[in-house]
Amino acid sequence: MMQSGTQRLEAWVARTAGAERAAVTRLDPVTGGAGRETWWVDLDLRGGNRPGAVAAVLRADGAGATAVGHDALRAFTVMDAAHRAGAAAPEPLWHCPDDSVLGRPFHLRARIAGRPLDGEAESAVCLAPTLAATLARLHAVTPPRPDLDLPPPADAGPVPSAIADVRAWLDARATPRPALEWGLRWLERNGPPGGTGAPVRLVHGDLHPDNVLVGPDGELAGLIGWDHAGWGDPREDLGALAAAWDGAAGESVRDALARAYAEASGRPVDAAALVYWEVLALVRRAARLAGRAEGFRADAGHPGAALALGLAGHAVPALEEAILHRTERDL
Repeated sequence: MMQSGTQRLEAWVARTAGAERAAVTRLDPVTGGAGRETWWVDLDLRGGNRPGAVAAVLRADGAGATAVGHDALRAFTVMDAAHRAGAAAPEPLWHCPDDSVLGRPFHLRARIAGRPLDGEAESAVCLAPTLAATLARLHAVTPPRPDLDLPPPADAGPVPSAIADVRAWLDARATPRPALEWGLRWLERNGPPGGTGAPVRLVHGDLHPDNVLVGPDGELAGLIGWDHAGWGDPREDLGALAAAWDGAAGESVRDALARAYAEASGRPVDAAALVYWEVLALVRRAARLAGRAEGFRADAGHPGAALALGLAGHAVPALEEAILHRTERDL
């Protein structure tokens, strides 16, 4: 961000927050962010509705092919709804819906101090009650919510819609991906368990361990990565998180999440049936990461192209292997 952009941002924050003055004391770019331009921003505000030091994340809309998911304004409104519901979403601060300040819309949200859950199955089991409680609060948000500007729930249900979206993406690719094709076919043949009549709720949509932040005390600090939040089946979020682990570790996380969520939400969850939702999550995530890698290649000459997005494609084979492992009895 050029110095002139920093000065415009300071002036805009001061006006928006009703502050006498706003100073940017830190401005560091962050890789990833679903292909959006993302910065860690520290602010010092004198007066206004948020006086003092503010640790924030600035997320701006991108123009390249790697940009996926919600735009800055929709992500802001979804996080706001989740935060108001008591889910562990970042606190939305301010949003700019036009290009008058930075040349594209952006939002600022409070920065959550924590580290990704990563591959720690034991930590996930310990966090299951807290995770289940925050997901139950998120899943209490129901349509219609015109203020969120989300696509309405699909008439056919969230699973057939998700399968159709991935299949359309695969059909448009020149490179075949037989593991993903098989995963889609398996999903069509086997479910969803219990039918398609589950209530539609607001779901995170991308709940893998990188988007679960753990604080220094080992407790849940918050959930990030709301770029794919939308109307869906609550079991999508449970399966997406459990999909990160295989074997005995996967079973322990699956069982812990199912028990804790049933207690927190009052809705029973069949732990064994979560495998279906894990396969759905793996297929969708593999397609998204492969798409980001393709977008990076298309954007390679663009100054905003992030190498981390290009490298995302290297995770796809492991996801495909996980799909085959969970469905091997039907191969």
